[in-house]
Amino acid sequence: MPQPTARILYKFLLVVLATGFSLVANAQLTERYSTINILPMQNLFYAVDSMQHPDTVPQRFQQYHPLFRNEVAFLSQGNIVSAAQSLIFNAERESGLDMGLQQPYSYYLFSPQNINMYKVRRAYTDLVYTQGAGELIGIKTLHSQNILPNWNIGVDYNRIKSDGFQLRQRTSVYNTRFFNWYHSRDERYHLIITATWNRLRNEENGGLKSDSAFENSTALSKFPVRLGDDIDKVRNYIKTNDYRITNMLRLGPKKQVKYYQPEAMTYELDTQQTLIPTYVIAHQFAYTGNRYLYRDDSYDTNTYYPYTFLNDDRTFDSIQHNVISNSITISNGPFMGYLRDTLPVKRWLMLSATGGYDYHFIAWQTTTNARYNNTYVGGSIFSNPYIPAAVKFNAEGRFWLTGYNQADYKLKGRLDINFGAFVLEAGALFQAYRPQITQYFFVGNHAYWINDFDKTFVNTLSATLRTKRLKNNYHLTFKQQLVNNYIYFDSTLTAKQEAKAISITSVNLKKRFQAGKFFLDNNITAQFTNNEDILRLPALSTWNSLYFQGYMFKKAMYAQIGVDFFYYSQVTANTFDPETKQFYIQNKVDIGNYPWFDVFINGHVRNFTISAKMEHVTAGFFGRRYYAMPHQPMHGRVFRLGISWKFFD
Repeated sequence: MPQPTARILYKFLLVVLATGFSLVANAQLTERYSTINILPMQNLFYAVDSMQHPDTVPQRFQQYHPLFRNEVAFLSQGNIVSAAQSLIFNAERESGLDMGLQQPYSYYLFSPQNINMYKVRRAYTDLVYTQGAGELIGIKTLHSQNILPNWNIGVDYNRIKSDGFQLRQRTSVYNTRFFNWYHSRDERYHLIITATWNRLRNEENGGLKSDSAFENSTALSKFPVRLGDDIDKVRNYIKTNDYRITNMLRLGPKKQVKYYQPEAMTYELDTQQTLIPTYVIAHQFAYTGNRYLYRDDSYDTNTYYPYTFLNDDRTFDSIQHNVISNSITISNGPFMGYLRDTLPVKRWLMLSATGGYDYHFIAWQTTTNARYNNTYVGGSIFSNPYIPAAVKFNAEGRFWLTGYNQADYKLKGRLDINFGAFVLEAGALFQAYRPQITQYFFVGNHAYWINDFDKTFVNTLSATLRTKRLKNNYHLTFKQQLVNNYIYFDSTLTAKQEAKAISITSVNLKKRFQAGKFFLDNNITAQFTNNEDILRLPALSTWNSLYFQGYMFKKAMYAQIGVDFFYYSQVTANTFDPETKQFYIQNKVDIGNYPWFDVFINGHVRNFTISAKMEHVTAGFFGRRYYAMPHQPMHGRVFRLGISWKFFD
């Protein structure tokens, strides 16, 4: 019996306010679904409804820090949530107009594109809590529940704060995402509504005034820094609001099909007819509002800022970027029903075509603004991933017809060749893009420029050899990148474009070794470039983890006990300008060539996981040149504690 509208709205509001706890009764799904089912939203565009399930044992749970978890080598300002840059070079860029202001903080912001949909029999809540020295607090909460069998809503929340270990290093971020997925009972129509909010506020200290004072001291005291004072802090703010509505219509006949009943381990003929999608038509509307603020009420132009253009008393830089987007996508799909992976799949070739329009409004301070219209077309073609074949491929492309990015393009493809226990993957990328807006134009209290740069052209070829059936698979990847008209910021924070082509060659090896219950995970990258004056990259970067893994206490707890190791070779690394939010070249300080060790223990019991870790356990053993970036030291020896608890009711 349909529920009254007022009651449904009441349930909806309670779930949003709960952010992690089930306060309302929820509808029961049929037994053909497992308790928790996860579906990447992008799969719906191809009618691939086969769902995944959350990991029962979190992998690398001790790595709560997004940088240590996702990067082998990186630069940062020495505290979690601070500006960061990967030291593994990748010339590929997202297509379209890019301000170039979010990248240093992207590790800590919710992306509105990467969203999972859920189907749950019972309300599902996943809580993660982290705390440690430096007043670190981390809270992650995911809550999802089905109001009706065909209507799911949820909230994803993330909070990180840390006071840091040096003066004026406090960081803070809030991320919130609401998602709503409704589909008709025959799954012909789908409606997805998402809202994503990010709020980041960081203090900026400009780095240490004296590296030698830090390196020669054995005290744990904080050292003088170059920006701000105890009364007036220098801060960076980022605020983003993103709202999206996606409508999908599936076209195709209805048939009776067999599905696999996992509880009985048998196949049964469905009593109802199932829609077999032939095509999917999807329309997405999005509005995004981004605001970037930089505030300094206590600067000294003689010691930090080389120029002042707008105000001699204080700095209050404001940049607003609003985007309205519309896109239409038409595709066919292999049709994989929810948990019905054994259904016969006959369509071998997958196709999609898309077209879109973006409107951009950008305002600098209160006096300068610009408007851009962008239109594009694109598409993809790939072999059905659910049909076994010796050769598989996928290719996608996008071309910008009008607007700021007119004549930009991006073509990307991969060919997989299966032979025996091995797979050879060959990849290629060809891309042309206009400069980021901040590379082209910037106006602030201490920086101003207008540039006329050519497009940047990227050509990348890669080859990966990996195992697919052997124990503890390995990946060996060779990549060759060629960049023409590369744009960078020199030591005077002036944007420059390199006329000569830059070549970057890299080799990456990922391999796990096992001896009984002992494991050694390895991720090693070597990089070489023909222009080290512009591209400052470590020649060698490595992450390694040696640990014991198995049951303990009469199989009451599943545990991991081990050591993580991070290292990259010496490099004259870039540094960061907080006002323009750009990394730029410096020529005075080398960092790297420092071994970093963490000791950890993870324990897992049913739906509960706990982690205890001593970070930088060898602090002081190899001197005090442990810098995250020039003039920005990492922390010393500290203890961290983390827990994860999953609720299914």
